[in-house]
Amino acid sequence: MIVLTTVSSKKEAIFISKKLLDKKAAACVNFYKTKSLYFWKEKLHKEKEFQLIIKTNNYKKVKKILLKHHSYDTPEIISLKLNKVYKKYKKWIKNSIKG
Repeated sequence: MIVLTTVSSKKEAIFISKKLLDKKAAACVNFYKTKSLYFWKEKLHKEKEFQLIIKTNNYKKVKKILLKHHSYDTPEIISLKLNKVYKKYKKWIKNSIKG
């Protein structure tokens, strides 16, 4: 599965990525700069953010870490189930987060 979240800075993206990897909650985390438009407290916001793409098979563990370390009051935490994954890659994810 893939879990998506956005964070406010590159520093936070690296920090959360390392937490997820150190705790064996994720096998891999990619992140990139993005721009977001959203309503928050009845006001339209335009922000520069970083999107994290988290590869895992343990949503609960990822969610727990994100909620503990995320700087946002209401972080984006979206889980996407994958229809097809290359077998060797899927096995690598599973083996990477065992422990």
